[in-house]
Amino acid sequence: AFCFAVSNYAHIAIHFAEFIIDPNFDETNNEGWMPHQSILAAVVGVFDSEVLHDRMHLNWTLKNSLAVIICFAIGFVGLEKTVLGYSAGIASTCSVLLSKFSGSAMKKNLMRLQGVVIGLSAGELGFALLGHCDHASRVAMLIFLGLWLSTTLFFYYDSAVYGPITCLMAAFGTQFFLKPCSDEAVDPTRNFYPIIDVVICILVMSLMDQLLSLGRPSVMAHEAISSAWRSLWTATSDVMDPIKEEVRLQCGSLRRAIAEAKYLGSEAEDEPRLWRTEWKAQTFTDAVHCASEVRVNLSNLEFSVGDHNHGVEKGHGAPKADLFLRVMTTKEWIDLRREILHAMDRISKVLPIFVHEELSKYPFLHSPEFLHHVNIQSAVDRLIEALNEASEFEFREDPADLTCDTAARLSTVFLSLVGMNHSMRTFR
Repeated sequence: AFCFAVSNYAHIAIHFAEFIIDPNFDETNNEGWMPHQSILAAVVGVFDSEVLHDRMHLNWTLKNSLAVIICFAIGFVGLEKTVLGYSAGIASTCSVLLSKFSGSAMKKNLMRLQGVVIGLSAGELGFALLGHCDHASRVAMLIFLGLWLSTTLFFYYDSAVYGPITCLMAAFGTQFFLKPCSDEAVDPTRNFYPIIDVVICILVMSLMDQLLSLGRPSVMAHEAISSAWRSLWTATSDVMDPIKEEVRLQCGSLRRAIAEAKYLGSEAEDEPRLWRTEWKAQTFTDAVHCASEVRVNLSNLEFSVGDHNHGVEKGHGAPKADLFLRVMTTKEWIDLRREILHAMDRISKVLPIFVHEELSKYPFLHSPEFLHHVNIQSAVDRLIEALNEASEFEFREDPADLTCDTAARLSTVFLSLVGMNHSMRTFR
């Protein structure tokens, strides 16, 4: 199986290298490579309706548009001497603080407040110390500006935890280091209005986050991993189904679904749990890892089952090889398919544990169905014996490469199925 994988990898690498040298060499691409079509597709992709009409994108647009409008209205009207009237400070601060974030709104807004206040205070303090007009102060201000930007931007690009704070520190603090020098005493009360603007802006954005929230990140993470697992179940069922004559068209949808679940799981760790039980972070990480391993084994299975010696129509997957269409009609293969899908069904019944937010035990973990051991290896051994008796293994004296070797392809299929079951058993 390993040599079969290496042989296929070599074929793909050679095919890609030949395409780079001559994009027209591919016989299945009669029109060749057309730059204008690629450019047009890239431009049209910017206005992809599927992305623009995505529920999360529409919610983000509505939520933040309302926040900016409300902040603009507050700044226009003002509030006596506390909030200056006819001021765009609150709305402009809101536009700077916009970000795509699905986690804890409370944590996000507190981090924003920290970054802005520290940036304003540090900038004002730095200007008070080094903002004089003598040459020594100007040189010191230049050095301090370089150190300030280097430090804040380094943490912005290096740290996922402190990055949002240091980015705002750089944005709001740097303006003081670029002001004209002055020998007059700095009035610290001038920072009152910018800080008030930030506080009002964050209060408005927090209100919009609560009123127009799509749901708690923990619930969204559960829905994402459950949806990804259902897609894995469907793809596995189809590739092992003799009625389905084509392999699934691989377009990265499963990988994206698992990546989205992983992202939402990390956001759920920052969610305020209040009266709920602690978020099962490690268990969710294990579930995502299991789904990723199953997807990899599924990809190996699909590639081995497909017949790649003939051209594939655009928008369709490769047809299944005749060898595997025959194998899939055997009783042993049908039993193996049933066992694999049963094992995947058990995982899908475990996933609701992420929204089980009580101190009581999760019932399914103690059920006989969950505790029952599924022996996929025995089912694979029975299938191999049946194929040996039916002489399905065709050995060639001098095959061109292992992609034409029946035993190599079947062994990759069997190892992929065993690997899928091993990943699910480890997670359970």
